[in-house]
Amino acid sequence: MKDQTAPVVNPSAIFMLATSLTVAALTIIASMAGIISPARFYPSEALRQFALANDVTNLIIGVPILLGSIWLDRRGKYIGQLLWPGALMYTLYNYLAYVVALPISWLYIAYLLIVALGIYSLVPAVANIDFDTAQARLKGRVPDHFAGAVLLLLGGFVFIRVFGVITSAELSAATVEITERSLLLADALLAPAWIIGGVMLWMRKPLGYATGLALLFQGSMLFIGLIVVFLLQPLVISAAIPWLDIVVVSLMGLICFVPLVLYWRGISRS
Repeated sequence: MKDQTAPVVNPSAIFMLATSLTVAALTIIASMAGIISPARFYPSEALRQFALANDVTNLIIGVPILLGSIWLDRRGKYIGQLLWPGALMYTLYNYLAYVVALPISWLYIAYLLIVALGIYSLVPAVANIDFDTAQARLKGRVPDHFAGAVLLLLGGFVFIRVFGVITSAELSAATVEITERSLLLADALLAPAWIIGGVMLWMRKPLGYATGLALLFQGSMLFIGLIVVFLLQPLVISAAIPWLDIVVVSLMGLICFVPLVLYWRGISRS
């Protein structure tokens, strides 16, 4: 009889898959609840303006990019493994802001679970990437200096903006709205990841190659998501389409889109 060896089961990968799918399911539930009953979960006009269009965006961008990354990884595509952390970071960014800005309700439990499970998924999603293999496969094939500089630029810009808004509010004794504070917190947690990833990629370190695509992917999806929010706002609240803001965000997004496409092509060729 032939010796049949059972396939090796990776507990970390199974845990990551289960928690990521749970994050996707909770995102669908939380978004649908907000869309169906906005007056119940978003009791003020400011909160509806903050969350309602974003709920729709989470359904048409956040959930598909997370499930798409998982699908690519499960099919054995290397690019899926590198995209997965970026999709999780996109969802984490949004729901960190929800946790700070939105009032307590039964739906608030879903927001907390999304953040907690997102973090628990993100850690193994990064740890399961072989950093040395990523460097060996991608060095010389992806625009490491260009992409690293873009991540540094974006991270530095976000950090300076957060510092500037907080300092200005303190000096003028102005009140920062809760929705703005929630975004500042999410930005403050995002900026260091971009800066560190940018430095590692610029220096051509294994960690930079392993996380570069995820960071560029997250940044690009955030820009696209913001444009979608601007376009959706007139449909869900009484607001005009801010065309100037859309143009500005689109131009800023190009800074992230270009290295993302080049990085993606380099991985495909590897």
